[in-house]
Amino acid sequence: MKTETEKILDRLLLKDLYLVWEHVRSGELKGLDELDQQLAGIMLEHKDAYFEGFENPSAQTLEECGPENDTDPYMHVIFHTVIEHQLQTGDVSQIEPFYESMRQLEIPRHEVIHLIGCFLSELLYEVIVEDQPFDQQRYETLLRRYIDQSPEKVLEGMENGFE
Repeated sequence: MKTETEKILDRLLLKDLYLVWEHVRSGELKGLDELDQQLAGIMLEHKDAYFEGFENPSAQTLEECGPENDTDPYMHVIFHTVIEHQLQTGDVSQIEPFYESMRQLEIPRHEVIHLIGCFLSELLYEVIVEDQPFDQQRYETLLRRYIDQSPEKVLEGMENGFE
């Protein structure tokens, strides 16, 4: 049985993300379903950083979008959307405690989402490229292990493959 994370990821990977960008660019967000509206909002948040990438989707393959490579703007918004969904649904029990711990350290919300994305990118690469099931237990373990760590420690852990 698929986890909620796998279900939302399946939906996101089947979406025409460029079509959602077209709605964002035109300012016409009416008629988008809830997931597309969430994607549109995240695209708007990243418009300044990724405008060129949204306008001209790269020919970059998913294999080139691994944990060390955050250049594909569409993969970036997929990660954001998955994490936002997890925070809203509580599907991942350790995500809220990790999030709150980072916020108590006065880490901005957007940066906390990116830190959680460090863990998620490690696991989603396996799901997308290696066609493995989402390892929710490992995800929960990583969130728990780094709950009291600084953002620098999270990034250091990512550089070392969280081993």
